[in-house]
Amino acid sequence: MMINEEKVIEIVQSSLKLESGSISIDSSSENVDEWDSLEHLSILVTLDQELKGKAGEIDDLAKATSVRGILEAINKHYS
Repeated sequence: MMINEEKVIEIVQSSLKLESGSISIDSSSENVDEWDSLEHLSILVTLDQELKGKAGEIDDLAKATSVRGILEAINKHYS
């Protein structure tokens, strides 16, 4: 089950309650003030729902603190 870049951006934006267009592939916990450890859990929960409960099986997903990192972890798992 693949999730594309657009979907990851949508999930992060929604989880962080940010306006459309405020998150990009280069967004991370380093450059988005709202992305703290608690909100990271919210992102992971939403990803888990999108992945039908399979997020826990993806190595490095919990440690991925950027849109690019999340996408890479998912793609690596499903490639």
